[in-house]
Amino acid sequence: MFDITEENVSTVEGLEKRRRPFPNMEAVYFISPTEPSIALLNQDFADRSEPHYKCAHIFFPTKLPSVLFQQITERTAGRIKSMVELNLDYRAPEARVFHFNDPNSIYSIYTGEGREADRVFRSMAKQLMTVCASLGENPFIRYHQHSDLCMALASILQDHIDTYAEENGDALTSGDHRATLLILERGHDLVAPLVHDFYYQNMVYDMLPVDGYSYSYQFIDNDDEEQVREAVLSDDDAVWVRLRHMHIAEACDVVIKEFNEFLKQNKSIQTIDNKQKVSSLKQMTEAVRAMPEYQDMKKKYALHMDMASKCMDEFEERRLAEVGAVEQDIVCGEDALGKPVTHKHVLPRLKELLSAHDIRCVPPRSFFQSLFFSPPVSFFIPLP
Repeated sequence: MFDITEENVSTVEGLEKRRRPFPNMEAVYFISPTEPSIALLNQDFADRSEPHYKCAHIFFPTKLPSVLFQQITERTAGRIKSMVELNLDYRAPEARVFHFNDPNSIYSIYTGEGREADRVFRSMAKQLMTVCASLGENPFIRYHQHSDLCMALASILQDHIDTYAEENGDALTSGDHRATLLILERGHDLVAPLVHDFYYQNMVYDMLPVDGYSYSYQFIDNDDEEQVREAVLSDDDAVWVRLRHMHIAEACDVVIKEFNEFLKQNKSIQTIDNKQKVSSLKQMTEAVRAMPEYQDMKKKYALHMDMASKCMDEFEERRLAEVGAVEQDIVCGEDALGKPVTHKHVLPRLKELLSAHDIRCVPPRSFFQSLFFSPPVSFFIPLP
């Protein structure tokens, strides 16, 4: 929001809400190309003598259907100053990651009726096409030949890309030097989502109360008072970008190493126990609290000291080292030495974990993984 207001945008409001008229100001509309949105747009300019705004600049995240374009030209054309299809119908939380913000799509595809699955595929194909348009790519589409789901999505997507390429000339790459788009379905790898991932980003989302991209944490200010702050996990945080794809152990080591480098460069600083080096996140937290004058250092690392510490606490409390070892043996079918894993090796460890009285260390993922073991594992779990 700050970036928008810095561009002299006076206010940001939802289209569906009652808004104060600004008849002397131009309005920027960023709306979905749907009938309800177009109806609300036209309503803003329905009164020609007293329009809601002076004129409109309209931006759509994806293609505007001809029928809706006609509705705009018939009712609001005189007030439209610009209209752009951005082809941005997706979310990109990282530089090389995108998603469609539809967590229910997998349920609709695998359990819905044919009409519902077809709706999801068509929506997904349109969104994928906007990704290709953003990258300027007309990719070779490859998919699993024995998957009807992959074939259906590939066919719809190819139609959308062909139509876009015809309408936009040289906007997409052509020839042999094109990207390849691989379409795979979850059914080809059922086990992967059940395995614990011990990389920093995945542990944060798996074990901490992250709401979307927001995380609230406690922070000790200069007056030694506890404050609650809310952080956004995004590319704006250079430390997060650097650490998120590291193993949790490596991420902790990097944070401690960088802090020790800071202490080395600032020899006048003394930690609580008068040492010029820390060896753990706990020591680092205590050292930062003892440096009230270094606000930038506190702000830079307080969030990640909090998250990394809590992740490691959860790791210990849930006995995830043991759980992860069992998971790897089940999923890989062999142990760390490359020897085949049999029921005789897995069952005792799995039973012990599933029978644990501390409910926080019961690993339901390992239970479901055991269903993919050949032959399936069966056991009795005694209640505490």
